Amino acid sequence: MRGDPFRLALAAFQTGDLVAAQRTVSALLAREPRHADGQHLAALLAKQQGRLLDALTHFEASLAANERQPVVHANFGNLLKDLHRYALAEQHYRRATELMQTFAEAWYQRGVLATERHHLGLAVDCLKQARDLKPEARAFVALGRAELTRGEHMAALAAARRLRELFPRDARGVALQARTLHAMGQTIEAIETLKAALTGVDDIAALHYELGLLASEATEIDLAIREFETTLTRQPEHIEAHRALNNLLWERKDERFIESYHAALKARPDHAPLYHNMAAAYISSGAEREATRALEFAIERLGRDPFLLHGLGVQAMKHGNLEIARGFFDEALKVAPDTTRFHVDRANLHIQREEYEAALPHLEHAQKLEPWNQEVWGYFGLLWRLMGDARAEWLDDYPRLLRDYTLPTPAGFGNINEFMMTLAEHLRARHTASRQPLDQSVRNGTQTIGVLLDDPHPLLQALKESIRDCVEDYLGSLKADAEHPFLSRLPTNTRTGWRFAGSWSVKLGSQGFHTNHVHPYGWLSCCNYIALPSAVTTSDTDHSGWIKFGETSLALGSRERIARAIQPRVGHCVFFPAYFWHGTIPFVGNELRLTVPCDFEPLV
Repeated sequence: MRGDPFRLALAAFQTGDLVAAQRTVSALLAREPRHADGQHLAALLAKQQGRLLDALTHFEASLAANERQPVVHANFGNLLKDLHRYALAEQHYRRATELMQTFAEAWYQRGVLATERHHLGLAVDCLKQARDLKPEARAFVALGRAELTRGEHMAALAAARRLRELFPRDARGVALQARTLHAMGQTIEAIETLKAALTGVDDIAALHYELGLLASEATEIDLAIREFETTLTRQPEHIEAHRALNNLLWERKDERFIESYHAALKARPDHAPLYHNMAAAYISSGAEREATRALEFAIERLGRDPFLLHGLGVQAMKHGNLEIARGFFDEALKVAPDTTRFHVDRANLHIQREEYEAALPHLEHAQKLEPWNQEVWGYFGLLWRLMGDARAEWLDDYPRLLRDYTLPTPAGFGNINEFMMTLAEHLRARHTASRQPLDQSVRNGTQTIGVLLDDPHPLLQALKESIRDCVEDYLGSLKADAEHPFLSRLPTNTRTGWRFAGSWSVKLGSQGFHTNHVHPYGWLSCCNYIALPSAVTTSDTDHSGWIKFGETSLALGSRERIARAIQPRVGHCVFFPAYFWHGTIPFVGNELRLTVPCDFEPLV
């Protein structure tokens, strides 16, 4: 091995000596740029070091030198999946399975990706292959989740039961079984299944977390809080449980808000994600000083973690300390140069300073990393407008892409207003919080938990079908454009080529509004109007309660612009690309403004 540079580099990589591995492999590739294994190792090194665009280049070079490398295709697919380049990731996973039909890992990753893309037939086929080749627990879990997602409840139950037979102490089998029973309307049985298994699995915290989720969906908030607290007693670093718990505590105005993070840090004082998430909760609640102190303390204790530095940069920028923010952002980018969030916020800083040319390369870099990130395109639209670039109107084509529809009246109702009155009564009962959620755009209002239109309630399914008809008409009215980030993804089949990706209900009271925002990982968005106060329906001059487009959250003063504003009407639905900046104008009145926003994704 002494004379083989590749083996030396590989040995250094495997022992964690990344500096020696990088030095050796760089020297090798300088002499032999078409060394396929060397390029693959360089790709893995770059990925581990956060140099993701370099990793892309090295993967491509390795496959250009030798296309018939199934492991390289699979690893390339993993990177592309991380960057949300799902179509290209699928191509490489598929090629890996073609080259090596017994490659269980590639079948598994391909199946997981297909589930996320809602290509559920493909997902099940791939995951069955993975399970048969290597019957490990995660294959059964992924297969069961794919079956559950496509509504094949008996198949999902079969996967869960088989998983529990083969791996009786694996909590994921119990969780899958409970989730499936809940989806079948057997929530009591789901809860009993979870409780009965608490003494028989290794990861008891996972089952308490599932019990908390079920209680949240059933609006049994006291029970949900207890279950999430129990989860954290057993697993203090369970970030999802912290988020769920503190969201509930915040919405109920409970004084225990944030306490779970402090308790967890006593047990796990060196766990950086706890500090980062605690700071995010502080920021969302308006406790800016506490957030900054938490980040500063974490850096003092743990070192200059790039995400903690970035957090301090954001805090500095929010308070107008732009030079201080620039220093934090630059330091974070040196350590993690291919982090989309860092580049977006660096561009934001330049826009604040009217340094438009300096902002552009950061957005271009972010777009190379994540081509379909809608927030990046939202910033492009703003930047191009401020620069006087004609591409702003091409991107934010309001006359063509912003549409207002009257929803079709569901069967059994005389008109759409009658249906909406009935639906409003049902939705009001689902709003149990005392104030807005922590991490959403809602102000002076509340938002429902979970995916609303996955609920089998007849009224919600009737609304879903009405929306579906409007989506089909909207998409059918548009013409594809291969260069446009929205129009290039139009499905060929406007009825089946897309899916509901998210849905929820928002209830706003007097002075309620949505802050200006985009939907970062959506594609098409809409807002359905269920009930409106008279202040909104009669606000022709002051636009109270209207939805507005074009104004950003950057507070740019005279540089801001409301490009369009639409007066909501009961029974109507407004469609727009997810990257459109949008928010609402506050209203005053005792009546409620009740909506059901949705996101959609193309199945391409």
